[in-house]
Amino acid sequence: MEVANYSNYSGLLADMQKRETDAYAANKAIEMEIRGIYDNLIARSSEGGAAKTAGMAEIELGKTRAIGAGTQQMISSGLFGTTTAASIPVQAENQASLSRLKLEDMLEQRTQELKLGKAGFAERIDNPYPDYNMLLQAMMAQGSQNSQNSQQQPTGTWGAAPRPTDSFDYWSSMAGIPGSTAKEQARYH
Repeated sequence: MEVANYSNYSGLLADMQKRETDAYAANKAIEMEIRGIYDNLIARSSEGGAAKTAGMAEIELGKTRAIGAGTQQMISSGLFGTTTAASIPVQAENQASLSRLKLEDMLEQRTQELKLGKAGFAERIDNPYPDYNMLLQAMMAQGSQNSQNSQQQPTGTWGAAPRPTDSFDYWSSMAGIPGSTAKEQARYH
């Protein structure tokens, strides 16, 4: 991860806004791709597609087999020339009609499930607003630091907190005073 050094808030704000824009664009691209997949599946399911074609072909094949089996049974039992034989195609068509309705119902249910899946996906989309809390905290910290620095600081060392260089400053100033020997200076270090 790259660590950036921001000398001002506008740089930090610009970086946060760029990250926000990039993330939004990436999320939108993913969203559009997933919506496209759902739309494609819904269109294929509602049109029937391969599932409907295969189902209809199987129903027609089953109808033909039912007529053939019924006819064979009538021939075997010696009833083929009777009026009962005429009802075999009607019964087969009735059975095929029921199978077609079941197929249509199954395809409609699949389409509805895909639509519900797409709706659930759309509902779960969460585009949160950026959290500028970090920027706000940095601005507040900088503001409090600036206000502390703008207050008058005591110029002398009396009454003020000692600085790390106070002893150095003292002994540097004592270097020219008579009676201030290196031995006395060493004692205070």
